[in-house]
Amino acid sequence: MKNKKKILYIVNVDWFFISHRLPIAIEAKKRNYDIHIATKITKYNHKLISHGFKVYDLKLSRKSQNPIGIIFYFYNLMMVIFKLNPDVIHAITIKPILLSGLASFFLKKTKFIYAICGLGFIFSSEGIKSNIRKFFILNLYKLILSNKNYKIIFQNKSDMKVISKVTNLNSKNSLIINGSGVDLNVFRPLDFDNNTVNILLASRLLYSKGIKYFIDASKSVTGANFNIAGSFDYENQDCIPKNEFFKWINNSNVKFLGEVKNMNKLINKHNIVVLPSFYGEGLPKILIEAAACGKAVITTDHPGCKVSIINNKTGILVPPKNARALSEAIQKLVDNPKLCKKMGDMGRKLAEQKYDINTIVDKHLYL
Repeated sequence: MKNKKKILYIVNVDWFFISHRLPIAIEAKKRNYDIHIATKITKYNHKLISHGFKVYDLKLSRKSQNPIGIIFYFYNLMMVIFKLNPDVIHAITIKPILLSGLASFFLKKTKFIYAICGLGFIFSSEGIKSNIRKFFILNLYKLILSNKNYKIIFQNKSDMKVISKVTNLNSKNSLIINGSGVDLNVFRPLDFDNNTVNILLASRLLYSKGIKYFIDASKSVTGANFNIAGSFDYENQDCIPKNEFFKWINNSNVKFLGEVKNMNKLINKHNIVVLPSFYGEGLPKILIEAAACGKAVITTDHPGCKVSIINNKTGILVPPKNARALSEAIQKLVDNPKLCKKMGDMGRKLAEQKYDINTIVDKHLYL
């Protein structure tokens, strides 16, 4: 019997794989691939094991810049790679891409797929330290992409342009896939009786997700309830401290819902979904989920965010870091429920055309 081909997924942390790549791995297993995942294991590991995947623990803090920790991570990663001898390595997010890219110089027969899910916090931050890190990271990309045995996936043209500027990126080796996809049978419009207009921001609680601007904008809007759903991502150096976040909340009319599991139900209880992000987004999952649920979207004219909607058709774009423009856009939809509904309906059609999980999965498995 012919041996199954092995795919090794490398990703920062298990919960991200579950939320953004699980359907791809499940379908690959159905097509007779042997699935292995190297990641930082948390309380969600059992979900991966339950699907018959083999999981390897790679301990590295996502906010750590400690060279010794990174070297130790790279050593453990190489041990997993040499043990498995995978046919395909699919690396997701910056550190796994850069470190597996270095490993590619030792693995001539292995095919590599690099998935850039946005350029991340480093590329949305400012200052001397951030500029030095950007320079270092871009030159690492230049090095690893000089080895031609790869395909690289982007989620938007802006990220592709940034990487292309510093590398000899071959167009035959690169492509754009519209985010992580959404299950249109799960995320679909549901009927809820709302006595008032409900506004939702659902995100990790990071500064660069624009949460403070959302809270400030809420103070100028009448006729609506404002909710935030999300969790504190303590391993991200951009995470808002708890005491600071709750100080913002306590001085506002915004309700904090905490981490919510049933996102489809949560989104459908709201009329408008807002993401005022200036983070280095790829294509935010919450925005394509909102579109699939038939909700109008307000987001920023920022790479990743702006490609998720059709401006003034499925939602409204506003400048980043501008609470006044954000409040005006929200008030416009609050005061025009027919326009809000029309945008939501068009958003659903957009999701059906571009974000269907089946199409996204097929594109990955084709690679």
